[in-house]
Amino acid sequence: AVSSDPASNKLASLRWTSREDLNISEHTSQEVKPLVEEFPALTTASPYNLFKLFCDDVMLDLMISETCRHAQTQKNIPGFCVSNGEMEQFFAILLFSGYVKLPEERMYWSRSEDINVSFTQSIMSRDRFLQIKRCLHIADNANLGNSKTAKIQPIYDVLNNNLLQFGCFSKHLSIDESMVPYFGGHSAKMFIKRKPIRFGYKL
Repeated sequence: AVSSDPASNKLASLRWTSREDLNISEHTSQEVKPLVEEFPALTTASPYNLFKLFCDDVMLDLMISETCRHAQTQKNIPGFCVSNGEMEQFFAILLFSGYVKLPEERMYWSRSEDINVSFTQSIMSRDRFLQIKRCLHIADNANLGNSKTAKIQPIYDVLNNNLLQFGCFSKHLSIDESMVPYFGGHSAKMFIKRKPIRFGYKL
């Protein structure tokens, strides 16, 4: 059966063609310099300083203000506040837990001899970490847009701006995709058959 929609008929008739004469350099506005010439200071920067280029104070201030607003208005914690240092420590524990895997979150504060993780215990208490996690917020619920990712859109905007400032661009780009596993209910969740990760968010 032939569809009555002219747009779908046009798409169905399209075919990929191979071109050997395509000159990629025509589509680049300027020659890209090596990183050491473009940003010489970055080659000697510490990992923490490199991280702060992207997760800067603007991003931290946004998270702190929205987390405090959410805690005081939605979670009914009138005196809740969090400092820049505490927010950095909170994310340090999240990053640390990404490569030091334990069966349960609370085990990072366990004092058992076979577990004892001194790093997390030395920088933040378990109850404080769980409180910040429970109140963590990035966008104002009263002023959300229509996007499916409206609750994290402010972070996207800040991060994209920082990536454009310090990104390593080239004439030849390779873009790949990845699935972040997620089994909850969300309209942005995808399902792809016969994949190692079938349910989740595609990046």
